[in-house]
Amino acid sequence: MHAEQVIAFRLARSGLVNRDAGSLAEAAACPVSDFARDSALFALAARREDLTRETYEQAVDQGELVVAHIIRGSDKGWVLSDDAPVLDSPPEAKGIRLIPPGDPFLGKPNRSLLAPDVELRKRLFRPVASPGAVLEDGRLVGLWRVKAKGKKAEITVEKLGRLARADLEPEVQRIADLRGAAQAALVLH
Repeated sequence: MHAEQVIAFRLARSGLVNRDAGSLAEAAACPVSDFARDSALFALAARREDLTRETYEQAVDQGELVVAHIIRGSDKGWVLSDDAPVLDSPPEAKGIRLIPPGDPFLGKPNRSLLAPDVELRKRLFRPVASPGAVLEDGRLVGLWRVKAKGKKAEITVEKLGRLARADLEPEVQRIADLRGAAQAALVLH
């Protein structure tokens, strides 16, 4: 079993291959849990194309989405027998995803697969104030952070390899829109 195959399988099981979840509850089945309210919004946006702040807040306020706390802590990997065919031949991830810090996909089981280099893992998975991960076609290609600057959302991306500004801009705009910012600014390093 190759690391890329395991990552592709986990991307699929985390709802990060396509943004085609039929409902917010389906998108949240990743599970998107144990998040602050805005972090959950960003995690769901990575899984559902048409998500807006308004539809998200309505779903939370009406109880369609309920915060659930799930604790995981095993170094062993298990898969349901029904999932074995998907693990053997996982769907191919396409496109850019800005995965927020704390997203279950960035949990301990995936860390060494996403970032094999120990020094990179230390930068990505910090005890406090971790950046988010930029994935392109399921591979880690950057780290990202967002901060408010007046009515603008400034998203800073640290490139870890080749990454085109034009590919990032739609995702950066999504994050700015979800934050309610009047405009987005992309800073590449």
